[in-house]
Amino acid sequence: MAESPMKAMVIIEELRLGGAERMAIRMSDALVRRGHTVAFVAADGVLADELPSTVIMYRTPPFSIFRLASIINALRTAIKDFKPNVIHSHSATMALLSYAALLILRLHFSIVNYPKIILQIHQSRIGKIPARLAAILLNHVCNHILSLTESQLKYLALVGIRTDRMSIMPNFINICEFTAKIRSYNTDVVASALAIPPDGYVVSCIGRLAHQKGFEDFLTVMQILLKRNKEIYGVIVGDGPLYAYLRELAVQQGVDRNIRFAGYTQEIEKFLAISKVFVSISSTEVLPLALIEAVVAGIPVVCSDIPPHRAIITNNENGYCLPYNLELFAQTIEEIQRSKTRSSSLPELLRQKFDEETAITRLIALYNN
Repeated sequence: MAESPMKAMVIIEELRLGGAERMAIRMSDALVRRGHTVAFVAADGVLADELPSTVIMYRTPPFSIFRLASIINALRTAIKDFKPNVIHSHSATMALLSYAALLILRLHFSIVNYPKIILQIHQSRIGKIPARLAAILLNHVCNHILSLTESQLKYLALVGIRTDRMSIMPNFINICEFTAKIRSYNTDVVASALAIPPDGYVVSCIGRLAHQKGFEDFLTVMQILLKRNKEIYGVIVGDGPLYAYLRELAVQQGVDRNIRFAGYTQEIEKFLAISKVFVSISSTEVLPLALIEAVVAGIPVVCSDIPPHRAIITNNENGYCLPYNLELFAQTIEEIQRSKTRSSSLPELLRQKFDEETAITRLIALYNN
């Protein structure tokens, strides 16, 4: 049965680098391709150029507690102009501010159609205020709250979010399109552009360059590997506050000749195409998008043993979840290199879980419920 077109307003604080921001953009694009009208509300940021031209953009001031009134006013203007059927916020704070904007509209402009408020929680915390207070407010404001993982769902229930208004909606990708793009790259050309020889063994690490992501540990793992094999190359893809520090650290550790800093890119597929192993030594995550993309690409994953990683990785099938032991990380990468194998094909259960078609169909059903 054909879907009835609807107007969805997607909201996030700022279009900065991050998995939540990428998912909000990806969701907007997917909804438009399904025939729905989408408005995007956020402060400007480096990801603004990634928004499809078919998405209507409304800008808010950069987030600050001193700008709350201005942000609410910008939200009020956007809602009044766009008249959404549903507001899908990727920030608990912005969900609360959207509700404030709706109250003002109801008070002064007598709006009749009150849009649903759906909240997608991407972070381990649910707002900028104490969790239990946030839960009380969100229970009142939100029609439904989406969690990325089962463990996050349990935490939300523990702090007081109503269980009858929660469900799981993981990060997703268009698997067919993603894998086709990976296959389209000439890996020799990509490697050559990074000054990596054709026989170089590429180990990649992708994400925002922040302390909790473990990039310093990745450089240490590369240092261990390079003592035994000079033909291994590490590719770090991403940007963030540690960019300059990590470049300096690579020099200090004597690994800079074999480390390539690719910076931020919209072409993650290009670097996965040349990768033989994907590494993540994050100390904290919710549901890392880069890890999902690596698994979909069929690249063996070597990652820290934390619950969000275990939600994606099955040991000896599509990767290895390891305790914090950097020598063990190095040894595991060496074992994968000796075996000369890719990971097994994506299990059907994971394919259904992370594929865009499945996720968007469920999301539209939730909007219409």
